Amino acid sequence: VGNPPRQTEDPTSPPCVAYFDGDNFGSTYQGVTREEVRVLIYISGGVNYTGGSGGREQSPAGKYFDLLERPDPQGEHFLVEGFRGWQRYFNDRFQTYGRFVHFFMYFDDCGGTCSPESRRANAADNFAQVKPFAVLTDVAFGGNEVDYVEEMARRGVLNFGTLSGKSQDFFRKFPKLVWGFDPTIEYQADAFATYVCQKVVGKPAVRAGNSASGNMNGRPRKLGLMHTTDENHADRIKLAEIVKTKVEACGGEIAGTATFPVCCYTTDTTTNPDYATANMAQFSADGITTILWPGGMESNTANAAATSGYQPEWIVLGDDLLDGNGPNRMARNGPAFDDRAFLITPEIYDPPRAQQRCYQAYREADQQLPDADLGFVCGYYRNLFQLFVGIQVAGPRLGPTSVDKGYHAIPAVKSRDNQSPACYYNTGDYTCVKDNQLELWDDQAVPPEGNRAGCWRIISNGARYVHPEWPPGNVDSNLNQLGPCNNYSTSSPFIVGAPS
Repeated sequence: VGNPPRQTEDPTSPPCVAYFDGDNFGSTYQGVTREEVRVLIYISGGVNYTGGSGGREQSPAGKYFDLLERPDPQGEHFLVEGFRGWQRYFNDRFQTYGRFVHFFMYFDDCGGTCSPESRRANAADNFAQVKPFAVLTDVAFGGNEVDYVEEMARRGVLNFGTLSGKSQDFFRKFPKLVWGFDPTIEYQADAFATYVCQKVVGKPAVRAGNSASGNMNGRPRKLGLMHTTDENHADRIKLAEIVKTKVEACGGEIAGTATFPVCCYTTDTTTNPDYATANMAQFSADGITTILWPGGMESNTANAAATSGYQPEWIVLGDDLLDGNGPNRMARNGPAFDDRAFLITPEIYDPPRAQQRCYQAYREADQQLPDADLGFVCGYYRNLFQLFVGIQVAGPRLGPTSVDKGYHAIPAVKSRDNQSPACYYNTGDYTCVKDNQLELWDDQAVPPEGNRAGCWRIISNGARYVHPEWPPGNVDSNLNQLGPCNNYSTSSPFIVGAPS
């Protein structure tokens, strides 16, 4: 499709390779034969999904599925059905050089909490049972995903999946084997800091309201920094440190710092919220006009600000939670954020579901899966897309070296479309996305598929920026180009119990 021809309608598709006739060199790597490429999808088991066609539906636990076997006549979980559709779509649309990319699935057996030992045990069993060429991980629930990824990488398995918020050192530890879609924390910290340096530092507050010292709008900005101290999210701590160093280097003074002990829940009733009340009271008394929040979902701080009537500007880095509509509504950040929170996010603009590329792609392969279930299944599109691009650009002699050469041959082309990121790989780099978009929180607007108010609205029609290129002026310089709600949202993890 298109001119020049591409594999799919998605602008990030590689150049078309429509025909192959020749020797594919047979078994070029583990999990690869002349006829197939074995890929394992590793997913959290025992998770209750709400909002799908079945109401509340729990995923299997400790169970394998071979997606070339016939479906269970009694029915199967919608994720299993969904991956059958993706298996058809991607094999039809990408050049795999005479091989069928054969999907297997495994739902972990951790019961919601996976120790490092459990993850490594899963990896050993998965390798023994499937011997995959690659694994796509999606274990947002349970923790210690890195232990699984590293154990599979030690066995030579390529990994794709939910590796957002990781440092470049993590990817370089297993070169050619671990690939991420979202940028590294170093890249995101640099993008966020350049935005702050260009559009925040040295300029007056334009979206601030009241504080204990009076109305802050129009004052010279006074910056506060908010970040987590949760050692379970060490990469987010490192990200905040990088941001602080870079902002100070361009002349921005961090006048105050607020920390929160537990990350990254939309609701956490196990942690006493007094720290948030104290932090916001101090920021308000000090006249902090603008809070820099470089990632890490946390609900108590913004709630404390709203309760006390403190109305700073918020400059927020999207981390696959803070850039979702649902988590922010659940955390009750809306009243604190309304018309004052600016988001810098690598995520793309999602229009109404039927206009989304993942939706249109999936419907080519399967017309039966209910739309409510496809909302979950669509979340796997980008990682599967990255995997199949890697298989295609590797050529017939498939292996980590040829995948690496193929990815790094992709030219550095800017995004031409707000549904598609700029995706290419710099030297020593193993992640795809290289740009961001800007959004503003609107407490009254309702997303296209939502029934509750509150969403991030795109600015300048979701224009994508490769830093250090940002639009000139203050943060409100292009708000006359404020667009619709981004339909993008994420799962909303929470922890409930007696406060410690």
